[in-house]
Amino acid sequence: MRGTLKFADRVKQALLRGPSEWSPPSAVKSRGFRALPFTTSADRPTRLVVVSNRLPIVVGMEEDRPRIYDATGGLVTALSRVLRRWGGLWIGWPGDVASQSAVLPELLSQYSRTAGFDLVPVSMSKDEVQGFYQGFCNEIIWPLFHDLQSQCNFVPGYWTQCKSMIERFAQNVAE
Repeated sequence: MRGTLKFADRVKQALLRGPSEWSPPSAVKSRGFRALPFTTSADRPTRLVVVSNRLPIVVGMEEDRPRIYDATGGLVTALSRVLRRWGGLWIGWPGDVASQSAVLPELLSQYSRTAGFDLVPVSMSKDEVQGFYQGFCNEIIWPLFHDLQSQCNFVPGYWTQCKSMIERFAQNVAE
């Protein structure tokens, strides 16, 4: 808890420092949008940190060896481009195959070097995958945010797993 408060204080201080030399494109300015302030620390822009249930990759097997592929989907499509341009960090679960691979750290490192942003894997047990990822994320959050509320499956155990995983994700963010 104490580390989280320190992280929250750092975020608050960064936001209060104000904008740096970066400014949004004129098309954004003309529509009246305001950009979030980017701050500098030792002449380096603050990185964007994305925390989602999945990393923007899929680990598959090719010729009996794990290989990383870009994932598809709206969040990945939108945020990968921003992270490639500005740099940053994406925290999430690497998927079933990936969590069992001894070469995962090297695969993530190679991907990060070519992508221009870092990946931080969050491991999950089979029960956590079932309750958090397949349950809470896919049976509640996804239908809820895609206007399919009638397809939500509200199982109390999903919320229990979700709270546990939120703690684990928060620890990774604070580190």
